Amino acid sequence: SLTGPDTSQFTLEEGFGENTLAPNEEMGVSVRFKPDTLGNKTAYLTISPFSPLCDNISAALVGECGPDCRLYIYPEEYDFGEVTVNKCSSEASFSIINFGADTAPCRAWLWGFDCENFTISGQTNFTLVPNETATLQVRFCPNRSGFASCLLLVTSDVCDGDHAQLSGTGLPAPPAAPNFTISPSEINFGEVRIGECSDGKEITLYNIGDDKGTITANITGPDASNFILVGQSGKRTMLPGCFHKFKIKFCPNENRNFTAYLWINTSWSGGEIPDVYATLYGVGKTHYEFEIEPSSVSFGEVLVNEISQPKTVYLKNLGMNATVYVHLASGENFEIVSGGGYRYIEENASLPIIIRFKPKDEYYYYDYLKAEHPSVSKSCLLSGIGKPRCNIVIEPQNYDFGKVYVSETSQSKSFKISNKGEGEATVNIEIDGVDADNWTIMNAALNNIYLAQGDSISLDIQFAPSTTGRKSAYLVVTPDACSYSWIKLEGEGIERPPCPLEVNPSALDFGSVGVHDCSENQTVILNNKDQIAAYLTLSLEGTDYQDFSVYFKDSVLPPNSSMLLSFRFKPSSPGRKTAWLDIKSNNCTTGIIVYLQGEGLPLDAGSPDWDPDPPTTIPIENRWQTIAAVKKDISPGYGFVFAHSPKTVWFNHPEWPAYAYYLDPKGCLWARGYYGEFYIYNLHNGSNKAFYLGGGSHPVFALGDLGANENTMKICYWLEPNFVVFGESSWNGNIWSEPAEITRWTTTSGTVNMIYWLPPNFLFLIEGDNNRLELWNENEGIVKSVSLDFPPHYATRDKNGRIWISGRDTNKLISFNT
Repeated sequence: SLTGPDTSQFTLEEGFGENTLAPNEEMGVSVRFKPDTLGNKTAYLTISPFSPLCDNISAALVGECGPDCRLYIYPEEYDFGEVTVNKCSSEASFSIINFGADTAPCRAWLWGFDCENFTISGQTNFTLVPNETATLQVRFCPNRSGFASCLLLVTSDVCDGDHAQLSGTGLPAPPAAPNFTISPSEINFGEVRIGECSDGKEITLYNIGDDKGTITANITGPDASNFILVGQSGKRTMLPGCFHKFKIKFCPNENRNFTAYLWINTSWSGGEIPDVYATLYGVGKTHYEFEIEPSSVSFGEVLVNEISQPKTVYLKNLGMNATVYVHLASGENFEIVSGGGYRYIEENASLPIIIRFKPKDEYYYYDYLKAEHPSVSKSCLLSGIGKPRCNIVIEPQNYDFGKVYVSETSQSKSFKISNKGEGEATVNIEIDGVDADNWTIMNAALNNIYLAQGDSISLDIQFAPSTTGRKSAYLVVTPDACSYSWIKLEGEGIERPPCPLEVNPSALDFGSVGVHDCSENQTVILNNKDQIAAYLTLSLEGTDYQDFSVYFKDSVLPPNSSMLLSFRFKPSSPGRKTAWLDIKSNNCTTGIIVYLQGEGLPLDAGSPDWDPDPPTTIPIENRWQTIAAVKKDISPGYGFVFAHSPKTVWFNHPEWPAYAYYLDPKGCLWARGYYGEFYIYNLHNGSNKAFYLGGGSHPVFALGDLGANENTMKICYWLEPNFVVFGESSWNGNIWSEPAEITRWTTTSGTVNMIYWLPPNFLFLIEGDNNRLELWNENEGIVKSVSLDFPPHYATRDKNGRIWISGRDTNKLISFNT
């Protein structure tokens, strides 16, 4: 066990508790020191035998807990390079970081044989809290030549320190010599009139060396005669620390720039030392001197036959009082508004000259503004571009959106904005006026729209009145190359009334009609008693809606007008049939209803134009193999016949039998033969088409749903040797077009017994080594595949949407939900 004052600071890891020791046997005991406070800790490991013949024995456990501080110095070494004896280097920075968890008092000091050559700047005793950084500055100041090194130590009384290695090389001091420097090293006297001299300017020469030297001053260079050394003070023999001053004047004799040099020739008894120079500048000016600012002016683009904004040019007289003549070199497309002609300008005065640009044509023009004096002439380049005018036309010129319910939005009206001018334009578009908030432009971009000559854009605008009453605003188009254009927008906000639609009569009874026969048309009058047009949505609803049909000319009913709705009843089976027409519109969202009813009567077989049904004579052998038909609300509107055609005379191709038939909702019979023939026959009007689709031992196909506006029909078919093809036909009002291929997919071998439309996919019944069902669509190809233990042959769907599949030469029948 552990005992003593600091028992909690020690842990018995191994051998604790009760143990048994045989004679001369040993056992190990493991103790860990785990202090949680600072300072010296003491405890005792006690062995307590149970035998009365043995005394307790113990071992003292002692440990000390110091602070957790870890000092690091960076950089770890630094070489100060070469420094002249008795000179000092630049300071080098060292960072000391405490990475520990406790605060550390620190001391920085130097240790080594050459440490008298190094010095520490700043605080050398400091305290670092955890993660704090201190900075020390050290310099190398050698007192002898040769290599020197030292250690920069950072130590602490509570934890280990760190050190950095310092080194440097002392260079012998050079012998004493004069060292001359001049200030300023150049003088610019500026502009001085010809025949006159500037004020004197001073240059000072210093001896910053360690010995005396002798100087001689001269002016040299290409224009030395125009600079005069007019005075100097100080000794020609200059002791260390002394200075000598020179005064120089500039006296130009020509109208140009001048350059020369003050040359200080130096000498020293101990040898050669470099001469010193100062550069001298100046400009000679005549008595008459002018300056034009700016030196060029661009007017940018200005419309043809218009005048630009004026711009100002300043003519400054830098010489004596003078009279100048200000004019344009050409003057055809620029004009001086003010400041032209003969002008008297006093010394140091400025003349403002105002100029305008007036282009006559599409062209880049330039001219010169000239200021002339007998002894001097100045000019300013003028430029500008003549820009052709645009002509923005908005069509229609004005527009009345009519009456719209408050807080509702009208139909969009398209406006055409054209540039019919001779030049391009960039336009901004907005609706302005008191009622502008009642109109909205649907286009995303309305600013900085580029229109080349002849270009146009379209705008879609909607009217949404916020209150009742007449509203007006203006569509404004503002171009950068011609005047703005606008048209007036008008409309009226009205309160929404109760449903303004009425029908008469509201119910129709078609009586009794034979199955598959058509009733006489019955008419309903639909009235719109509103002040706005009604945009109609009509839909047949009810259990027997497919037995009724409705025809109308237009889905828009103008205000205060009426239209005829023609209804027809064509029962698909015997019995009473009911349905209704639901009429909704933008001004009658609750809708109104026309109720429909009639009775389907079974037909007597009689003597049809073709074969009797049932036949009264023995049919031709193999004439009919199988016939199946389903209601269109069960199998999206198609009948299916798997037969040799008994009536190929319909298609005017009696010599080739067809293999498979489909009947579509428009009353067209589609058929495909073994040898690639494909027929479409309109049972209503006799229109027909025949074309080559591609053959196959099993030339199966299937029709999909009618497309948008019932004017397209999807078709999927199998094409040997192993292609699944998707196509689409278009309706021209009488008959479907030849299917245009959309895409085709390659598949594995097998005999396709049937293709069945199972929205949104086509179901394939495939017989072969792997009897299976597959779902396909034009975008993904095969979507899903299921293997069967019999060859699937025929599929159909019941009224509950369940699919039934029978097999070839088997008594199995399977079904599944879609």
